[in-house]
Amino acid sequence: MWFNANWNEVTDAAVGDVFKQWGKERGYDVDYQVLEFGQDEKLSAALQSGQPPDVDQAAASVYWWKLDALVELTDLYDRLKDRNGGMLPVGHDAV
Repeated sequence: MWFNANWNEVTDAAVGDVFKQWGKERGYDVDYQVLEFGQDEKLSAALQSGQPPDVDQAAASVYWWKLDALVELTDLYDRLKDRNGGMLPVGHDAV
């Protein structure tokens, strides 16, 4: 998983720990990496080589999604959006 930096190590670690714990509880090894500002080229190179991360929240993601290089997740979102109190509409609208 690649995510944009939150600009402080405490928050970056806290976000990463949530994903790592989720994986641990389900038998997955989650590799969580923080993308510092200016590392969008890392995603570009990964996509061009055919080896993108399974999940990313990088600034260039919308660009690559528009080029059909990322997986469409609307069906998954629709199945999960109302669970555990639901997702805020801004989460859907922002992406």
